[in-house]
Amino acid sequence: MLPPTTNPKWEKLVTGQIQANFRVFAGNMLLNRLSRKIKMDNSKQSVNDAVKEAHEYFNKHYAVYNEELSKIFNGRL
Repeated sequence: MLPPTTNPKWEKLVTGQIQANFRVFAGNMLLNRLSRKIKMDNSKQSVNDAVKEAHEYFNKHYAVYNEELSKIFNGRL
């Protein structure tokens, strides 16, 4: 199960402060796109929208990203 969107690591993921390198490239592409979007508009609303989008994507594809997300959110990355 994914941590809630209030977990601070979500913000770090979408802003690029945590560099994830997923085996399935689509996750990397999503985070890269969101990070670029935030660089153009770093308002709190923009960051929150990006976190929500990332959370929805990874929740939908949890079986694919489960192991790697566990490492990120359990502090092993």
